[in-house]
Amino acid sequence: MLLGLTFAVSACAAPAPRDAGPAWEYVSAPFLVAAAEDASMPCGLARDYKIGARLDPPRRVSENSSDWRFSGCFYSHGLEIRDAVIVVLPEGRPDLFVMPLADHVAPTERETRFSFLRSLVDGDASRARAYLAFHWRTP
Repeated sequence: MLLGLTFAVSACAAPAPRDAGPAWEYVSAPFLVAAAEDASMPCGLARDYKIGARLDPPRRVSENSSDWRFSGCFYSHGLEIRDAVIVVLPEGRPDLFVMPLADHVAPTERETRFSFLRSLVDGDASRARAYLAFHWRTP
């Protein structure tokens, strides 16, 4: 499953940016799918990470709707980020989907928040797994 996910993420991600400076690397990391643990910490995570990502538990917009709201945030300490995407694997579905989150995040940004709606006819997004993928480099 992890190999398939890595292939899917890399196939969906944009090619590495080409510009002067240090080389760009590619990384993916899991989102913690949970409510905020500590509001004083980046993204509400209970401990600090070099790269952190938290997704609020996805919620159906209304009882009769197939739309789900996905909200959360991610951060990195001192990394310049390009082409950040979220890869979501809803429970009960054989497929995944990828949503762009940010084209560029400066190394000085504390955290990057996001929110989007996604229609899912089948499956339960409330128990989804999610991964963050992006290109990075140190300034």
